[in-house]
Amino acid sequence: MKILLSAYACEPNKGSEPNVGWNWALGLKKIGHEITVITRDNNKSSIYRELKKKKIKNIKFLFYDLPGWLIFFKNKSPIFLYIYYYLWQYFAFKKYHNYSEKNDLVHHITFGTFRIPSFFWKSKTPLIFGPVGGAETTPFFLIKDLKLDQKIKEILKYIFNFLQIKFDYNLIKCLKNSKYIFTRTNDTKNLINKCFKNKINVVSEIGIKNSHKKKITNKKVISFLFAGRHIYWKGGTLIIDAFNQALKINKNIKLNFVGGGPDKHNWVNKVNSLGIEKFVNFHNWQKLDSMKNFYKKNDVFIFPSFHDSGGTVINEAMSYSLPIICLDLGGPALKVDENCGFVISTKSKNLDKAKIVKKMSKKILQLANDKKLIKKLSYGSYIKSKKYNWDKIIKDVYNNI
Repeated sequence: MKILLSAYACEPNKGSEPNVGWNWALGLKKIGHEITVITRDNNKSSIYRELKKKKIKNIKFLFYDLPGWLIFFKNKSPIFLYIYYYLWQYFAFKKYHNYSEKNDLVHHITFGTFRIPSFFWKSKTPLIFGPVGGAETTPFFLIKDLKLDQKIKEILKYIFNFLQIKFDYNLIKCLKNSKYIFTRTNDTKNLINKCFKNKINVVSEIGIKNSHKKKITNKKVISFLFAGRHIYWKGGTLIIDAFNQALKINKNIKLNFVGGGPDKHNWVNKVNSLGIEKFVNFHNWQKLDSMKNFYKKNDVFIFPSFHDSGGTVINEAMSYSLPIICLDLGGPALKVDENCGFVISTKSKNLDKAKIVKKMSKKILQLANDKKLIKKLSYGSYIKSKKYNWDKIIKDVYNNI
C-alpha cells in the first residue's frame, strides 16, 4: 500500500517517541509498503544524515514546523507544549491534506497520546490512529502522599481525560472517523470505548532490534537499575524507600539511577538523608550505545512508574535479559509477567504507599538472595523480548487491517 505516516517525532538514534516514528517508517518500508513520512522540519538534518549513512532509499519525507516564535513558547511550560503539538497536527494537515488523498492509508503514529488528535480524519483516505496511550492514571492512594503541585497535576489528568473525550470536537471526530484505532494499554482502550464503540486492539507501539541472552555469574553483590526521567511519577522515591528497607537486611545490593529531570536533586537528597549514598549511584543521561553497558552490568531492572503508557525502557531492559520489577499500572504491566519479573499489585483494598514500598523491598530481597531465580527470570525476559521485535509489532498491527 501507499501509506502516509504522520510522525511529529521521528529521528534516528534517539529513544522514546522519536525512536517510534523512525522505526515505524523503516519497518513499514521493510514489509513492502510505499512510505511517505510527515515530520518536523527540526528533524531534517539528522534524518538525511542517517539516510545517507545507512544508504536507506525509497522513503520520502515531508517536513513542516510552526513559526519560530511558537517554538520559543513551546519550551516555556507544559501547557504551551501541548498547544504546540495540537497546532502542529492541524497545520501539518492543512499543508499536506491534498497529498494524503494520493495514498491508500494515513497512519498517525506520533505523538502517541489519544488527547492530541490527527486532523487527517477530514481526509477521504482511511485513517489509522495509534497505537496511542494517555488515559493511564495514578491510583488515589498514591496521589495523597504527593506534594501539592504533584497532586494537582494528577487530579487534572483525570479531569482533562474526561473533558477532552467528551467535549473536544476534533478529538471526538478523529476517534469516530478513524478506520482503525490501536491503543498501548487497556486503560486507553476502555476510556475510548466508554464513548465510542470502535474496534480497538491493544498493541505495543515500540519494539527492539535484537535480544541478548545474558550470562549469569555467581557474583556477591546484586545490582538494580532504573533508567528514565527523574520525575515524581516514575516512582523514584518508592525505589529509594524500598531499597533503604532492603539494605537493613542485606547490604550486598546496589542501585544505579540513569537519567535526569526535575526531581533528580530531590532523589539525591533523599538518598543522602537516609545515609545510603555508598549503595546508590546517579548517572547522567546516556546515549543509546552507552546504555548497553548499564544493561549488561546490572542484574535487575526496577521501574515502578505510576502511569507510563508505553514504558519503552522496559522493552530495552528485557532485550538485555534483565528481570523486571514494576507496578500493575500502564504499559509495563502488560509486558511483564511471572516468567520475567514481578508485577506489584496496586488493586488490593486498604493499600497505601508504605505497603507498596514494603512489597517492593521484599522483591528486591527475594532476588538478591536467590541467584537461581534471577537466572530463571533473566531467561524469561530474553524470551519475552522476542515478542517485541520491531518486525513482529508492525506486522501484528497491519495483520488487523
